[in-house]
Amino acid sequence: MKRVFEISSTAILVCAAVLVAAASIHREFFREPTGTGGGLPVNNDPVYVDEWRDMLAAGNLLGDPGSEFIIIEFADLECPFCRRFHEAMSTLPAEYDFALLFIHYPIPSHRFAMPAARAAECAGKQGRFAEFVDAVYSAQDQTGLITWSDFADQAGVPDAVSFSQCAQDDAPLAIVDAGRALGERVGVRGTPTVIINGWRFPVPPYESLADILADMRDNVAPYDGE
Repeated sequence: MKRVFEISSTAILVCAAVLVAAASIHREFFREPTGTGGGLPVNNDPVYVDEWRDMLAAGNLLGDPGSEFIIIEFADLECPFCRRFHEAMSTLPAEYDFALLFIHYPIPSHRFAMPAARAAECAGKQGRFAEFVDAVYSAQDQTGLITWSDFADQAGVPDAVSFSQCAQDDAPLAIVDAGRALGERVGVRGTPTVIINGWRFPVPPYESLADILADMRDNVAPYDGE
């Protein structure tokens, strides 16, 4: 009887832990907005953000600013949903000419999000920001198990010593602070928050991304396909 009770108690504790973890994820990605500016919605309908071009100074623009599509993403390098959206962008057909504005929005509950943002900026100083982001997302399950220098090596960062010194610095980063402040101001609810040519999607368009770009190209208002 004692053995059965111990097994039952363990099972209850495991189930409780799973429920707590699920609730935590739900809060991270679907919490109530912290701001009301920027025209960002609190429902599931895409909304056009008039001042979206003002956001271009708050992050790293990867690609040609004259591209047909500008995808703005508030992102966290430890966020699995950000990795999923990154993969969706990487599989877009070549016919879609787009640039990505990567805005840092590290979630406080993610232990490695802020160090990852710092390391990405250190790689960016050597012209390897995009490659570092690719490296982290491609091996996100290794975050915390291998060093940022290992990711930098995968990203082809040329000066390993300078990168390591930069990654170990704990001084505030203006670009990260700017991303956080902008996200708070416009009511970002979680990561990834995606804005495409001014249209903000409460639910990130993963599988429907190519369809949405096709609609935009045809001057059809986007829809929430997820």
